[in-house]
Amino acid sequence: MGRAVTRALDALGFPVSVACRSTPGDPLAGVTYCTGPGALAKAASGAASLVNVLPLTADTENILNAALASGQLSGAMLDVFRD
Repeated sequence: MGRAVTRALDALGFPVSVACRSTPGDPLAGVTYCTGPGALAKAASGAASLVNVLPLTADTENILNAALASGQLSGAMLDVFRD
C-alpha cells in the first residue's frame, strides 16, 4: 500500500520522503528514503503533509502520538480514530 501511495504522490509532483525500516531493493527514483533511528523525524522534516499508511502493530501503535508529544510533528489532522 505504501508503495502505491508513494507512486501516486510522486506522479502528482509532490516531494516524497518515506520513513522505512530499510531502503527497498528497487527504490523509486526521486523518492527520499529515511531509515534507522529518527527515520520518521527525518522524513517529516519540512513536510507540509504526512500520510501514514503503516499497519497497526505493537511497533506502530501511537507512533504519531509520540511524534506529536516529542515535537517531531507540530500538529495533526486525523480522519481515522480508534473509537
